[in-house]
Amino acid sequence: MDDRGAGIETVCTHLVDAIALLDQLDEDAEAAHVSLSLERLTTKYGVMVPSGALRDPR
Repeated sequence: MDDRGAGIETVCTHLVDAIALLDQLDEDAEAAHVSLSLERLTTKYGVMVPSGALRDPR
């Protein structure tokens, strides 16, 4: 994996952590928005994230 790929993977890891924290704080709408960004990155760069990390933004 090149530096760019590793950087994207790191960002995605931090987004998954942010979603978990927002879930603990009952910030469902914010977690859904972060999840949407995560979904876009994973689709664009083909990075895998743990199942259940993505949320429905609606």
